[in-house]
Amino acid sequence: MHTKASTSGVKSFALLLFAGIVAAADAPVASLAIVNARVWTGDSSQPWATAIAAAGEHILAVGAEEEIRPFLTPSTRVVDGHGGMLTPGFIDAHIHMYQFDGAQPLPPLFLRYLKNREDVAERIAARTEMFPKGTWIWGRDWVDATWGKHGPPTRSWLDQVAPRHPVWLTSESGDAGIANTAALRSAGITKTVYDPTGGIVRDARGEPTGLIRGGPMWRIEAALIEKTRILDDRLIEQAMERLVRAGVTSVHHNNSWHQLIIFRRLQEAGKLRVRIYACPSFPGWRRLRDYIYTYGRGDAWLHWGGMKGYGAIIEDRYYRWVADASRAGLQVMAHVGDEKGLRTLLAVYERVRKEQNLQDPRFRIEHAHDMPPDLIPLIAKVGAIVSWQPPLLAHVDQRTASGLPSPQHLFNCRGLLENGVRIAFGTDATPWREYVSPLQALQMALERPGPDGRRITLDEGLRAFTRDAAYAEFAEKDKGTLEPGKLADWVLLDRDLTRTPVHRFGEVRVRLTVVGGRVVFEQ
Repeated sequence: MHTKASTSGVKSFALLLFAGIVAAADAPVASLAIVNARVWTGDSSQPWATAIAAAGEHILAVGAEEEIRPFLTPSTRVVDGHGGMLTPGFIDAHIHMYQFDGAQPLPPLFLRYLKNREDVAERIAARTEMFPKGTWIWGRDWVDATWGKHGPPTRSWLDQVAPRHPVWLTSESGDAGIANTAALRSAGITKTVYDPTGGIVRDARGEPTGLIRGGPMWRIEAALIEKTRILDDRLIEQAMERLVRAGVTSVHHNNSWHQLIIFRRLQEAGKLRVRIYACPSFPGWRRLRDYIYTYGRGDAWLHWGGMKGYGAIIEDRYYRWVADASRAGLQVMAHVGDEKGLRTLLAVYERVRKEQNLQDPRFRIEHAHDMPPDLIPLIAKVGAIVSWQPPLLAHVDQRTASGLPSPQHLFNCRGLLENGVRIAFGTDATPWREYVSPLQALQMALERPGPDGRRITLDEGLRAFTRDAAYAEFAEKDKGTLEPGKLADWVLLDRDLTRTPVHRFGEVRVRLTVVGGRVVFEQ
């Protein structure tokens, strides 16, 4: 709870006491303050200010400098903004922090088209002869038909095939896997291990059979990627360094379960510098449901609950996935590549929302930059969020220049916004390797005319990288705008964007990036 704007224009917690910030009888004290800045708040009730103060992890006050001054003490760090622009921290709503499945000096065995368990045994045996004892053998995409009428094998069968190597074979659905004894032992999966969801299948004596379904699969995969811990952690830390230098305070990460495990490991070690919304890829929705049942949905630094679908959008297949994932309380995020796929996806979204009477599912559409006008009212009707990546438009232009068909309704921002559809901007970048910053992406978005020749405004572009990106992860109550009580996530730029030509946005530098009231980058 916080106060609204007073007649003096300052928003503060001066009259409110909350744990960790205000002592019982004392006025609140700022730990960090920025003055002499052009503060773009993203809050329509108070769009601009000249100063901001944080107390611990949260924003204490936003307003004029004289109104911030009562919260300052000798212990407050005060930074002169020198007229630069301060905005909420940028939220990259579609990014790939790390695109490797840690553990992979070897590619996985591809099992989908193997005819029987003898074929599987032959492939595994070949790996055991190629690599030394203790090397993990990982296979993926087996289907029930592979195993025949008796169903998936037990760990004892895998032990005979590979007695000296940990083996982990996952299903095409992503919701089940088979492990041998060495793999179970590496993961600490025993007769007494905690398993509230019943995903660890056991025999009559209570011993794990080797078949694991749903949430507990993460235990095996944590063991699988342990040998590449140093490399994995270093590359994620490298990615975070690039992000905070670019003013990014939160990301929506799209990739695999392995990376969620790495993020949790870094979080537990206190090494996260940006906030992460981790969204594993389709299918595997049962895994995410069970994981949430056991561990909750995370916290303000790392949380999960979204699931990204990709590949050809076939209506029956997508309907089953969207319906099941939505019923499990998960946010659906679908990668869309063409108009046909978009039309199919919207029909699925509309059907599922109606059947399940979903009030606020926040279905997401990833990448559908070619947006026919007749579909926009339906997008608004189902309440979908459009997740766009301005840097990808350059790739579309290159494809068009090479002779491929030109999209007819590319980047129809005005049409979406005028129909009340929220747009969340991202980069689709891999920052451990390279990064197109939000400022560069913002320049691309502002310079790009829509199919009707109209462009978005600076305010609209900033909202897509802050307020509406927070909304796209169900976090608008905590971040995305600069208001008292919200998380103190912001970026200070070296100049005012409203007075900078758009074509020079690439020259703008980040002076200070703050996450949770803590300076994580300073130029």
